[in-house]
Amino acid sequence: MVILVGGATEQHGPHLPTCTDTLIGYELAKRVSALTGVPVLPPIAYGDSQTHKHLGATVWIRPETLHRLVYEICRCLYEQGIRRFLLIPSHGTNVWPFHTAWSNLRFDCPDIQVKVIDESVYQFMSAEDRKAIEEANRLDPYAYHAGTTETSEVLASRPDLVKMEEAVDEPMLMPHGALFDYRVDQISKSGVCGRATKASRELGERLFTARANAIAEWIKRALREEIPFK
Repeated sequence: MVILVGGATEQHGPHLPTCTDTLIGYELAKRVSALTGVPVLPPIAYGDSQTHKHLGATVWIRPETLHRLVYEICRCLYEQGIRRFLLIPSHGTNVWPFHTAWSNLRFDCPDIQVKVIDESVYQFMSAEDRKAIEEANRLDPYAYHAGTTETSEVLASRPDLVKMEEAVDEPMLMPHGALFDYRVDQISKSGVCGRATKASRELGERLFTARANAIAEWIKRALREEIPFK
């Protein structure tokens, strides 16, 4: 098995670095690797970030480009004998290109086992670890982008890249009962959607630990799983 992270290079408000999504995903993957021995590929640092482009400080690629990149990386490793892949889209809108690659890989590579991380992976999170997730949700019910969770995790991994003196709190300005999805610049003036000022390094460490433990347990079980019919 190998782990592939798909991050982004995009604005994260006035206080966080543009590498936030890549940094968080790669840090999580490295912690999982330390628990399981499963190697981590170099992360993809650009993602489907067009929703941020009008706020500046963002480099994006089209979703079809990201899909093809994920597919090609996994396909070349498949041809060298790797059969199991855990894909971590560490940026929200990367999920759909990752799933498109997932779909094509499953049909083009008959004996591949590939998983795009989702909530089902976290079913193995302990009750104690889940308290960290609950605390983050309590502190920041508006957390969507650059809020309590992401700020805490960057504080836990690269505090030198955080400017807490510039952190702001801004809830998503979604119209009441909105039926469409909107770009980030249409729901936020600062680029923050959440309560960045509630973040702490201690919470970030607990969040990393909670997720890494759950993913590690999933991996230990997944490595023993065989395809029912080949």
